[in-house]
Amino acid sequence: MHYRSLKINWTVAGKVVLAFFLIAALVLFAAKKIAPDVDSLHVLLYVASGAACFLVVISLEIVVGGAFNQWALNRGATDAQWFIFPRSQEPPGLESLQGQAISEPAGDHDISASTVNAGSSNDQPAPP
Repeated sequence: MHYRSLKINWTVAGKVVLAFFLIAALVLFAAKKIAPDVDSLHVLLYVASGAACFLVVISLEIVVGGAFNQWALNRGATDAQWFIFPRSQEPPGLESLQGQAISEPAGDHDISASTVNAGSSNDQPAPP
């Protein structure tokens, strides 16, 4: 397996660190109001351990979920989200959509003016 080199976006990393410190300050302020006897260092340690646990769980979900999706797609799945269907059966309606896509050439789609202007906010009629 070949892995791409990891490039760190320092702007995003700085924003994440800044957000962590701002959230920690907010939690510290709230904790001092709720429980004034708790030491500030303990509150910061709780916030840091909670953030570390969150990052570990999110990282594991990304790695395991990506590996599962790749595994499913490499074994012929149409989409990793539709993995619940048996191998011999496609999701409902997919075969008819694939048939329509095959029977219609790419440039022969009929798009009427009413369809194009359906989402517009003006009440003017569509040009002919």
